[in-house]
Amino acid sequence: MDVSQLTNRFYTTDTARTTQSIGLGLSIVQSLVTSLGGKMVLQSDNDIFTVNLIFRTTSSIPQ
Repeated sequence: MDVSQLTNRFYTTDTARTTQSIGLGLSIVQSLVTSLGGKMVLQSDNDIFTVNLIFRTTSSIPQ
């Protein structure tokens, strides 16, 4: 699996489902994470697909 393609809009790896899926899910997640100052990392190894969402922590939270 080429995980670098999975965040491209309308990309799908399952050719049997191309008429039912438009492949927006991970693209939307990446846009939201980026707009919040985070980073999304995708990995695939031995049929295990992992999505890591990384955000910075703040030292003080206003109340």
